Amino acid sequence: MRNKIHLTGSWFIRAPQKDVFNLITDFENMPKYFPKVAKEVNIVKRDGNKLSIQAKVKSFGRIFRL
Repeated sequence: MRNKIHLTGSWFIRAPQKDVFNLITDFENMPKYFPKVAKEVNIVKRDGNKLSIQAKVKSFGRIFRL
């Protein structure tokens, strides 16, 4: 079994809620919007409003596959 890491964060963003929601749920473009963190994001399954994704992210100088 893999070790699990759970990270949470909070940000105050001065923008309309709809704009923020549209940005953070545009998973396929996250590498464009957040290039220092999201290296690769692929949607592997869609079921209504539920998505399964595979991603390669960078945090604390290390690359992780999710």
